Amino acid sequence: MVRTYKVVITGQVQGVGFRPHVYVLAKQFHLTGTVSNNEEGVIIYITGEENNIQSFISELISHPPRVSRINAHHAREVPLKQFETFEIIPSQKGSTLNLQLTPDFA
Repeated sequence: MVRTYKVVITGQVQGVGFRPHVYVLAKQFHLTGTVSNNEEGVIIYITGEENNIQSFISELISHPPRVSRINAHHAREVPLKQFETFEIIPSQKGSTLNLQLTPDFA
């Protein structure tokens, strides 16, 4: 059955390639929706088959981008939203992003 979930991830998840990583995983699991940053961290709305959503969340939490660090995450079902594709949304204006210092990996 097709469902929509809101997933919120906090920690060192901004400025480390997290949104592009989410995009690749969403495509891999045949999901549609959006990913964006706001003051909470990374916000994902994901629509698709329940088993694909659960696999996506599991993979994302188990294998985040190398330089990121997840402090907390939660996912909850929300009313069904239909998306045509999966897209990265620019950071929400007016929000103070929770940017944590990242090591220099150069």
